[in-house]
Amino acid sequence: MKYYVIDSSVVIKWYIPEIFSEKAVNILYQIQQGRFKLMAPELILSEIGNVLWKKTITNEISFDMAKKIIENIIKTNPVKIVSSKDLISSAFTVAHNTKRTVYDSMYLALALKGRTQLISADERLVNSLKGSPFEENICLLQSFNG
Repeated sequence: MKYYVIDSSVVIKWYIPEIFSEKAVNILYQIQQGRFKLMAPELILSEIGNVLWKKTITNEISFDMAKKIIENIIKTNPVKIVSSKDLISSAFTVAHNTKRTVYDSMYLALALKGRTQLISADERLVNSLKGSPFEENICLLQSFNG
């Protein structure tokens, strides 16, 4: 079964309507159809929590809605969570080579380990890797065709 790595920028779009949410929801649909599976470093849970926290303090969503999203993710998460300890060494090397944060590099390290692609809605991250040896391991959400 084919795996893809996914980051919090895509998962959030499953729950909160944003630009390209329909593409993110289509990924969820394809998972349910058994076309591929998703994985992410355990860091994704903290990142999702942080995004939801920011959205509550800016009044984009209510605290109760954020809590429901978190509970739903915990209960029904279709993403295989991979331990950070299995990725940190390679993530540190990727971060050093790309001048990206170790946080971002955890996702890319997992994609490299799984010989697959990271799907991200973070245009800045994707654009920063253009022309690098890692360009083939990352795909912008709106360009993903599954």
